[in-house]
Amino acid sequence: MTEQTKAYFQRMYEEACRFHQAQDERKKEKEALEAADNWDAVSAWWEREKQIQNPYTQGQYKAYWAFRNSAEIESGDLEMNDFLWERDVKDFSDTLKAAGITTFVLTNQSTALMENIHQLEGEGWNLLGTCKLPVKEFRYGSDRIVDHLGLRFEIEKEA
Repeated sequence: MTEQTKAYFQRMYEEACRFHQAQDERKKEKEALEAADNWDAVSAWWEREKQIQNPYTQGQYKAYWAFRNSAEIESGDLEMNDFLWERDVKDFSDTLKAAGITTFVLTNQSTALMENIHQLEGEGWNLLGTCKLPVKEFRYGSDRIVDHLGLRFEIEKEA
């Protein structure tokens, strides 16, 4: 992974941490209001909370976790081993592109794999073919290298 990619996902991680820390503080505020039986204030809290948006979508988080898991297993390539819901594909794709990722390997084996392939191609990713992705796996007290079977995608080159 490039330094650009690492920096992009580090910024994403830091922003998500700030959001979740603030969310935890707001939850403590609500609990104090509940403990004081201040139900009008609790209702107002819920109305304010509805207006606060998570900075990232599920598709963006899936891209982050694919990056994080790939770094953990030292795959060398970004491995996406999770199912993408139709609503998540564009944000996942846009996040990879923004992070400077030009190829990735899809290893998910769900029943919706064919749909994901077509949706990814619709977002500008070309299916290059099958591949084996060697990854470090920790099992039974030791590390070993195993091959994950996958499909390699590459972003379309601009003309």
